[in-house]
Amino acid sequence: FSYSEKEVAEIMQSCRKPLEMLVELTREFIERFGQQKQEKNILDFTDMEHFALEILMKKDGDEVHMSQAARELSQKYEEVFIDEYQDSNLVQEYITNCVSGWVRGKKNTFMVGDVKQSIYRFRLARPELFVEKYKRFSKEDSEEQRIDLHKNFRSRPQVLDGVNFLFRQIMGEDLGGISYDEDAALYPGAVFPEGQSEEFVKTEVLLVEKDGPELEDETELKNAQELEALAIAHKIREMVGTEKILDKDTGEYRRMEYGDIVILLRTFTGWAEVFSEVLSAQGIPSYTTSKTGYFSAVEVVTLLNYLRVCDNPLQDIPMAGVLRSPIVGCTSQELAMIRSEYPGGMLYNSVRAYLGDGQLELFPAQDGKTCLKQKLEYFVEQLEEIRSMAAYTPVHELITLILERTGYGKYARALPDGEQRSANLSMLVEKAMEYEKTSYRGLFHFVRYMEQLRKFEVDYGEVNLSGAGQGSVQIMTIHKSKGLEFPVVFAAGMGKQFNFQDVNAGLVVHPDLGIGTDAVLPEKRIVASSLHRQMLRRQLLQENLGEEIRVLYVALTRAKEKLILTGTIGKLDKQMVFLSRFLNRQEELLPVETRVKAKNYWAYVLPALARHRCMEPLFEEYGIPVSKKNPLYDAPAEFVVKKVTAQDLAGTEVLRQAGDEICREIMVNWDPNQVYDEKIRQELSERFAFSYPFEHLKEIPVKVSVSELKKRGSHEEWEVEENVYFEPDIVPLIPDFVEKKVEEYTGAARGTAYHRVMECLDYGKTDTAEELKLQIQTLTEQKKMREEEAESIRIGDIRRFLNGELGKRMRLAALDGRLVREQPFMISRRARDLDEHWDSEERVLVQGIIDAYFLEEEEIVLVDYKTDHVRIGEEHKLVERYHTQLEDYACALERVTGKKVKEAYIYSFALGKEIRL
Repeated sequence: FSYSEKEVAEIMQSCRKPLEMLVELTREFIERFGQQKQEKNILDFTDMEHFALEILMKKDGDEVHMSQAARELSQKYEEVFIDEYQDSNLVQEYITNCVSGWVRGKKNTFMVGDVKQSIYRFRLARPELFVEKYKRFSKEDSEEQRIDLHKNFRSRPQVLDGVNFLFRQIMGEDLGGISYDEDAALYPGAVFPEGQSEEFVKTEVLLVEKDGPELEDETELKNAQELEALAIAHKIREMVGTEKILDKDTGEYRRMEYGDIVILLRTFTGWAEVFSEVLSAQGIPSYTTSKTGYFSAVEVVTLLNYLRVCDNPLQDIPMAGVLRSPIVGCTSQELAMIRSEYPGGMLYNSVRAYLGDGQLELFPAQDGKTCLKQKLEYFVEQLEEIRSMAAYTPVHELITLILERTGYGKYARALPDGEQRSANLSMLVEKAMEYEKTSYRGLFHFVRYMEQLRKFEVDYGEVNLSGAGQGSVQIMTIHKSKGLEFPVVFAAGMGKQFNFQDVNAGLVVHPDLGIGTDAVLPEKRIVASSLHRQMLRRQLLQENLGEEIRVLYVALTRAKEKLILTGTIGKLDKQMVFLSRFLNRQEELLPVETRVKAKNYWAYVLPALARHRCMEPLFEEYGIPVSKKNPLYDAPAEFVVKKVTAQDLAGTEVLRQAGDEICREIMVNWDPNQVYDEKIRQELSERFAFSYPFEHLKEIPVKVSVSELKKRGSHEEWEVEENVYFEPDIVPLIPDFVEKKVEEYTGAARGTAYHRVMECLDYGKTDTAEELKLQIQTLTEQKKMREEEAESIRIGDIRRFLNGELGKRMRLAALDGRLVREQPFMISRRARDLDEHWDSEERVLVQGIIDAYFLEEEEIVLVDYKTDHVRIGEEHKLVERYHTQLEDYACALERVTGKKVKEAYIYSFALGKEIRL
């Protein structure tokens, strides 16, 4: 299904029933291409919308009128419902108008949306469509009625108060498209029981200072992101396991977990990877659906380094990475000392020299730890073995082998966010399989192939696992979070600069105002911005800032119980002087000049907080007097503003590491003989001293087969296998491979072959030996028996059975339809009746397969074939051996059929006779 645009246009023009064609094409496009990228000569969903519009609206000169298809649709639909109306574009608006009730003059369109959440302007969404109807429609009962839904059933009142406080000051018709008045404000509708800390639910603002000698100019941006991520990590560690969150399933409070937290970012690029790395370094599991970062994942880097070393161990950087990784486990100090002792050649040569010397032992084994020499010997031996296999082993099998032999696959899965790491390693195996489908082969080419992918920035992105973030801190973009909710939200990146590339471009485009470009004055050899371009630029800037305000609104309204705003900020002293100009402002809405000049989200949030009492300590710190007469000082919203410096974070990190080291020392030097807490000791003693009261029943199985019961009660060597004939030991004079083939069908295997013949025997064709041979040949042709099995059957044994009294009775029963063969059964028996060692009344299921039985005068005759080797006169051994088994068979038959078993026989092919029990 790959119509070109021209082909679709021809189909539309020649179609007699455009409505049916529209429905059919729309269905196919949605089903097949709704979630796929646009490919060459294939229409995307936007193309489909334009073709639909061509069907519904016709242009005649300068006039546009509805088509016959639009008239039919208008009469067909009673109601038209539109969700997320604030994200509609003009094409969708026209299509909606065409299919609504315009023919009958009926207003039948019902639209649901919130213009404050219109954040898809880059997809040509036109929030002004919503605003126009919002202003025009009446609240009174009418055909064009507006119904305001004020209540929010997601968030706590404290979260909503904070959101309302901020957006009353920064959102207006000039920026945002709507005045944030009483009608637009949020009102709590969710009910939260008492028991939550009042301090915890207050909205927090973390100002992370990025000024200081710790940050170098050339890496300022990255270090600032790492600083903010570290501040968030410390806050997460402070809350998880301490604060309480309402569980939506139980309706009760529980301890906060990592899965309750989300970090929202304006963009993934350059941010998600940094945040994920910092959180991981702090021992906090995180999950992100980033489309990049695969080749920078630690587990992927480690495995690729091992592959490089397998290809060529004389590479210092990959070799050092493998030695330092958990695969070998060398410390930096150990590597440095090896290199200092053997400085010549490559690192691999130094390792081999150290192992060859055998005299230098840097770190002997202590406290059960593996010494350095043992680690290196094991690594080198394992590496050489894998390298020898690399020449003939497919790459994907080699990767799997490395993960198994080194144990790194299990190690990666045991790390925080182990499911994601394991999926990344599995993805590398899949990529190796795809690579091997090409004309290239071998480890050498695969390693170069992966290096080229990384060089040209072809990043697969980490594997997207459904539900993988349930136990981890989720990192996602604000756009991705729309429609979702989270107990705790970090609105991060408040200090990130807005993207004004489209506004500052030399050629600017506006959907209503047209195109604006620079004026080129060749006589003066200058390029100047034209008046029309400046007008368009100002309009685009205003619309972009309005979009950013709405994006911020979406981010803050994702929180259910706790909202935290974080971001880096520089020159905080100058920022506080700038914010002091708003202290005495009486008007609630901030000046438009301030809002239009915003470069980041702090430029909106901080001026809005300036008049709140939460900023008073910060103003006093910088010697700025605070006025308490402004109308927002005592607003009901609660905020906690904290300044976080690099020094504070470093101090906290030192204390954390020191605490971890103290805990480690305590655990290493723990005295197991000393009682530290008598209550805990008593509880542990009771738990470890617990004795399972039914320990004696653990050997009793739930279900057992008849053959297993036979083996449990059997201790004689001759019962290990069943022989049809006794064959004296002879010196073999045939090759081993022929001998094995013969011996294969001299024991239990031959017995199985005899049972198969008796199962499939056609009693109507048993008069001659030729007929029996033909039946066995037919079984072979039908693949019910192998040729070797057929050759092991002696026709005389079968004829002897058929000529006996029991065989004649079974033949008559078979011809009359009274013979049943290979009948499975299952019965319940007392354990003590099955084995003398199982002294219990517990019931055990016994299952087996009855060889054959037939009816005579409404009573059952039971038959069981045996191929055990017994001598003439030893019939009693078969009876002793199998009487319990046949009793189970008889009991099962009587329960199932309700008929009495009058006779039970064992037919011995070794003796050629039946034995009645």
